[in-house]
Amino acid sequence: MINTAGAAQVIYTMKVLSMHPDLQEKAREDVLQVFGRKAPDFDGLNHLKIVAMILYEVLRLYPLIVLLIRGTNKKMKLGEVILPPGTEIALQTLLVHRDLGLWGEDVKEFNSERFSGGVSKATRICLGQSFALIESKML
Repeated sequence: MINTAGAAQVIYTMKVLSMHPDLQEKAREDVLQVFGRKAPDFDGLNHLKIVAMILYEVLRLYPLIVLLIRGTNKKMKLGEVILPPGTEIALQTLLVHRDLGLWGEDVKEFNSERFSGGVSKATRICLGQSFALIESKML
């Protein structure tokens, strides 16, 4: 059963693929190359490189979580600012994902090649991310 976030990602992915038929064809070829005519399995899903690149770029342009809030549990220095314990910091992911300095001149364009080298595996990555990506790949 798909959750609300998964449904939103599928909708955005379908929107992007309808606007970029060439990507739709590449994704189809990726699936056929990995699975052929056999039923998809968990191991094979991890080998869908083109599909993963498309999904990551969809998440960059259409983030499902638009605000991350973190708090300090001890005194910290952020740049030149000292943050006391208990300070809450909010990060607007949409602004980060559309930052010209981070993503370049084509920041507003869909470009799945940005993720051709994969993505980093942060130590505090969302526990549901892997599940959500597998769920999206299955659909």
